Amino acid sequence: MPQLSVVQRDSYQNIDKVDIEHFSYLRKMSHPPKSWFEKDINTCLLEDDPECSLSPGKMREMMITFFCGQHPACMEIGNVGALQRAKRHVENYYSVVGIMEEFELSFKVLEGYVPRFFKGAAEVFRRNDTEMHYNKGNVKYNITEETKERLRQMLALDIEFYEFVKQRLRLQAQNLDLV
Repeated sequence: MPQLSVVQRDSYQNIDKVDIEHFSYLRKMSHPPKSWFEKDINTCLLEDDPECSLSPGKMREMMITFFCGQHPACMEIGNVGALQRAKRHVENYYSVVGIMEEFELSFKVLEGYVPRFFKGAAEVFRRNDTEMHYNKGNVKYNITEETKERLRQMLALDIEFYEFVKQRLRLQAQNLDLV
């Protein structure tokens, strides 16, 4: 098995750290009409505005895209074939796929599966965790429950993929007697 590793974040739980930061970044860096700057993230998502659209069939880079590959179907939102291809690639080409929400466990599994590169990584992380700098945007949006539910529906395949990766990481940790 190739010795590839990566760490992923939960698509739904971190929507505010991914799409919403992109949403606000564009507003800082662009020069469109004033109304565009005043657009509300809830309205944008609920009304399926092209800027925020996550509707099936639309083309957009998602977490599945990264693991699926370069095939055009890999960017298609809601493509079950892309989900299956991404899962297959994780199984066949990645020794470990860690998750941000269990970063220390991810390092321990990396140490167990790829010790040549990751020996001592968990200890380094634990020692320096208070010094870690995470991407944090300045703009905070009040996302309504209706919008959150809509996001869960729109991101269903990415959430399924994340749960697959999380389960795989935990099984690897069990195989190493870490949990």
